[in-house]
Amino acid sequence: MITVLREQGFRVVIYRNDHPPPHAHVFYQAGEARIDISEGQAGRPRVLSADGYGKADLRRARDLVLRTRAELLEQWTRIHG
Repeated sequence: MITVLREQGFRVVIYRNDHPPPHAHVFYQAGEARIDISEGQAGRPRVLSADGYGKADLRRARDLVLRTRAELLEQWTRIHG
């Protein structure tokens, strides 16, 4: 597991031996969300799963992924080849 970003209390992680689609695990307080970082429908990151998140915090996590998507995709490619 590699922490690729920390911002506003969120910790964004990409696992070394993870599976497609390109996604990040976003941790916040007691919650974890898996968010697709590939170009999705309408350009919005798709939440693959979320546990322990309220609606507002999940929206903030999606916004963080949207804002940093290029960097996250670059990290995914670097880690997974």
